[in-house]
Amino acid sequence: APPVPQRPDTATLRSVFFVSATTGWAVGDDGTVLATRDGGSTWTAQVGGTRESLRGVQFLGNGLIGWTVGDGGAIHTTRDGGRTWAAQTSGTRATLTSLQIAADGLNGLIAGQGGTLLATSTGGNTWTAQSSGTRENLHRIHFADDALRAWAVGDGGTVLFTSNGGREWTAQASGTEVSLWNLSFAPDARRGWVVGGNGTLLATEDGGVRW
Repeated sequence: APPVPQRPDTATLRSVFFVSATTGWAVGDDGTVLATRDGGSTWTAQVGGTRESLRGVQFLGNGLIGWTVGDGGAIHTTRDGGRTWAAQTSGTRATLTSLQIAADGLNGLIAGQGGTLLATSTGGNTWTAQSSGTRENLHRIHFADDALRAWAVGDGGTVLFTSNGGREWTAQASGTEVSLWNLSFAPDARRGWVVGGNGTLLATEDGGVRW
């Protein structure tokens, strides 16, 4: 798609990511991409090259290489801090809600609508669909620090786990059927927390064997 005007004053913003106390990005509807270099005191619109709503953004620590994901299976990447963006082929039209790229910049996972899970080991040059075993919408995905162990959460109390970088996923019993929206794990990949609807808070101390 050709570059489109950004409307940072009116667009709904859906995700934010900072690589330092000063440098960060926010993304949202109408393909909006905003960048700051002063801790958010001022924001500059970047041309992301899509009209799709963007729902996830992540940059590597150098602040140059980054990705966005969004509606219609949209995946875009930059190698110059967001000044220019290029589309990557997702192979799906599903809404993509969350991504996480490992520190190596090669291994990555994306979660989305209808149980969509995508994985890459090439920095996104190719994305491969993974079998999630569910058709529930997935809202958030989270890597442990080794690029092998990861969790995804979504509607219907869904919690999924992989120990091999996304090649195989297994369901974990969350004990609830509410929508789960976000999660975080400590670096030991054993202690984790999930939040969801109706004030739901879940915790584990054994990597999700028990929540």
